[in-house]
Amino acid sequence: MREFRIWAITLSIVALVAALPLAHALAAGTTAQLTPATQTVSVGETTTVALAVQDVENLYGYEVEIAYDPAVLEVVDADGSAAGVQVALGSWLEADFVFQNEADNTLGTIACVLSQLSPRPAVSGSGELLTITFRGVAAGTSEVRFTDLTLANKDGILISSTSQDAQIEVSDGSPPATPTPTPTPVPPVSGTAFTLHTTDMNGQTLVEVWVENVQNFYSVDFTLAFDPSIVQAYNIAEGSAFTDYPSQCVVTESSIGYGFAQFAGHMVCIAQDGDLHLATITFSDVSCGTSPLTWQETQLEDNAGDPISHTAQDGSITPYACSAEITGHAMLEGRGDHSDIEISLVDGVAEDTLTAADGEYTFSDVPEDVYDLILSHDLYLSARFEGCSVSGGETTTMPDVTLIAGDLDGNNVIDISDLVIGGTHFGGTSAAADLTADGHVNIFDIVLIGKNFGLTGPVILECTP
Repeated sequence: MREFRIWAITLSIVALVAALPLAHALAAGTTAQLTPATQTVSVGETTTVALAVQDVENLYGYEVEIAYDPAVLEVVDADGSAAGVQVALGSWLEADFVFQNEADNTLGTIACVLSQLSPRPAVSGSGELLTITFRGVAAGTSEVRFTDLTLANKDGILISSTSQDAQIEVSDGSPPATPTPTPTPVPPVSGTAFTLHTTDMNGQTLVEVWVENVQNFYSVDFTLAFDPSIVQAYNIAEGSAFTDYPSQCVVTESSIGYGFAQFAGHMVCIAQDGDLHLATITFSDVSCGTSPLTWQETQLEDNAGDPISHTAQDGSITPYACSAEITGHAMLEGRGDHSDIEISLVDGVAEDTLTAADGEYTFSDVPEDVYDLILSHDLYLSARFEGCSVSGGETTTMPDVTLIAGDLDGNNVIDISDLVIGGTHFGGTSAAADLTADGHVNIFDIVLIGKNFGLTGPVILECTP
């Protein structure tokens, strides 16, 4: 028992972190309730609300956040000897790791995160996890509601549950105010739009012109501009909206000039609906760089000759053939060997690569473009460089990055499940919890989880130092 208290004190010091929001998982069986569901008190009086769990199997740790109206209620401190305002923890689940027990009477929030420690057994059945003592501060009605709830078993797996909130009315003899219902927002309606679908080829680029979500399409006329110093259009062909009905359509314009492409056509006896492929423009590469694709004119008409309202989305082309090199260093927190971090280029053509022992990685023969780089490794949060520009014929050196340790269950969140897994394997040799890769699951691994508790991935990184 003394060892458990030592670990609890140590980890409470190194893990003063906020609870991570997690969605409620629905399942038949386990329920988490704030009880009683409704009650009334007077201003200045106190009452209690318990967090009770029913029909749970193998519970080992939990993470909860509860909200209330601080203008109506305040939490009464359950432990006057400790700093801050705390709630009373139940004895059904032993609080070997208490990472957070905090009530904020200014924000109206309660956060509690704790886990048992191996070899203590998990608990099953029904019991109370904590008790909150509230005092009424002003007349009104306050919900006491879950904003986050995670129940974890000894394997660090989420225990699905339903939840039930509570409500407290504080009375001073006046009738409570009637809350104003919040109107349900109306989702926006997507309209008709010109879009560009770009496909990179070796030395050329195909740009498909589409009109999406159109009704009663009958005719089109558009002009698309580009930078002729970067690319040059050399062919424009009608799309499937025309080729699927060769006897029912007429192409009246299909021409290419210096820096622009024009196309026009109409149907004869039919109209079309939906997403339509109007034309394909083929471009050849001229030099390295990025050419904007800008709409100069877009016209759509229906079968009555009336204009069809629409938007037009511009695009861009970056020549494929402008090769470059990307290099950098990625490290693993808590380790000396940084091998096998997977580095992936997003929307690029280079293959994924792995880091060497010193963390170095290199991509060669990369086309000039704008890339995202994703870095990932087991037990660590992933990281992502976003929107990194790579110039043709040059070497781009990415900033050094250290991946954050502690994601033992691989869900890109360091939370109660990771603490439970670390506690379960504490004192053993399991690679599933050995963050430092020293062959032992010990305080060094647990401290890393505690230090990074609440962090999520992917960690977004800047492309330049």
